[in-house]
Amino acid sequence: AKTKESVIQFVSKPLVYALFCIAIGFSPVHSFQAPALALPFISDVIRKRKKETLIEKEVVLKSIDHEFSGYTQRLLEMVSVLLKSVEKVRKEDGDAAEVGAALDAVKEEKEKLEKEIMSGLYSDLGRFRKEREMLMERADGIVEEVLRLKKESERMLGKGNKEKAERLEDSVDVMEREYNKIWERVDEIDDTVLKRETTTLSFGVRELMFIERECVELVKSFNREMKQKNSESIPESSVTKLPRDEIKQELLNAQRKHLEQVILPDVLELE
Repeated sequence: AKTKESVIQFVSKPLVYALFCIAIGFSPVHSFQAPALALPFISDVIRKRKKETLIEKEVVLKSIDHEFSGYTQRLLEMVSVLLKSVEKVRKEDGDAAEVGAALDAVKEEKEKLEKEIMSGLYSDLGRFRKEREMLMERADGIVEEVLRLKKESERMLGKGNKEKAERLEDSVDVMEREYNKIWERVDEIDDTVLKRETTTLSFGVRELMFIERECVELVKSFNREMKQKNSESIPESSVTKLPRDEIKQELLNAQRKHLEQVILPDVLELE
């Protein structure tokens, strides 16, 4: 059951839908126009291939939010521009240079968003680190105070002042409880920091890097496609056509050989 749930959570990520769109080379306009932060879950997609075109028949999107979905969504909006540029060039209605410019825009946006995410992480870590340092200082102070009170309690018992010794022991108990609470909070901070770092790098930054990498691969594939298309469209006559200088040289060589064949036998006969 847990495995099934984790798979569903993975499928619900926005980059999955982005890769779906990238794979078939169309712009996921609907996902970008949705008012909610779209972590789309593709619940029903009926595909039909006709003349090498994958037709999207029905896509039902549901909004599933997570902490960094806003950053992912902003990058996917730039991906949409890239996909539109690719589609325009494929339809011979755009310039191939626009695709390169759109990819550069995706990379720039990814760097910008990554800096924003890491800046937020460093800010949180700095706040947690400061709180932890203050708690540790307090814990060290409690240890020193407890040792002092213990020693004073023993001294009071040695003097027979049992009542004061008990009051000192009560103070020690209070400090020990505070000490334990401090360490509980320190453990919470450590867990929060670890979770924060893991979530930021695994969800926020990793998703951005993954989308950027897929966009780069998309453009590489697109460039290969265009190169092959251009090579296939070159007329056969233009491939076999020789430059003028080469044709002239070939004619001179042919003329020289002809003269050799005609004149040389006569020269040999005269000799």
